[in-house]
Amino acid sequence: RSPRPGPVQLNARARKPLEPVTTGPADVELTSHVSRLIAEGVTRVVPARPSLDAEAVRALATNLATAERGVIVCGPAPLGHDRLALAVEALSRRLGFPVFAESTSQLRFAKPQPPVLADGLDWLLSTAAFGESLAPDTVLRLGATPTSSALERLLGGAGDASVPSLHVIAEHGHSDPSGRARTLLQAPPWLAVEALMEALGHGAPSAAQVGYTKRLSAANTLVWQTLARVLEGAAK
Repeated sequence: RSPRPGPVQLNARARKPLEPVTTGPADVELTSHVSRLIAEGVTRVVPARPSLDAEAVRALATNLATAERGVIVCGPAPLGHDRLALAVEALSRRLGFPVFAESTSQLRFAKPQPPVLADGLDWLLSTAAFGESLAPDTVLRLGATPTSSALERLLGGAGDASVPSLHVIAEHGHSDPSGRARTLLQAPPWLAVEALMEALGHGAPSAAQVGYTKRLSAANTLVWQTLARVLEGAAK
């Protein structure tokens, strides 16, 4: 018996099933329209950009510049805001304000870092000494409402301290559940902070603010040293 023949492959050119064929007036019109779009390009979409009230920005800049114990608090914000990290660092340096960045703000480990990062503020707020000598007189809050209950106590007055002046910059909604804010700027925080920097111009923090920030920084360092000793003792 002769062996069974193997498979045979035939190559034949066929029309592509999805390729348009210009056979009638409608096909010709469609081809002409597509060719025109390719030549002219598609519609250019230009989204609207928010603008800030210049007078409100100047008033807020004046309030912040006259603070003697000011703090920047950063609440929840989306990831990837490199421009916000740059703006917060610059504002902190210009005003001399220490920065408390909640972990939800995405700024605690962002670059660049502010000169003084008060990452132990939650612990400090639980001490009586904070209310006596370290409570701020001004709080600039950026982003959504912080999740920290300690910060709620701060905004209500820590210990014997008076209630600090609160100024809020948030992109959406009325981000002031406590109803204590003296200023509420509804704008992307990075945009508002850049506008504040322009309104503040060149200058340096007051001597009172510099002294306050040094005391808060020293207390913040002491918090972490104390926690380290406690944890080391518990591990033995």
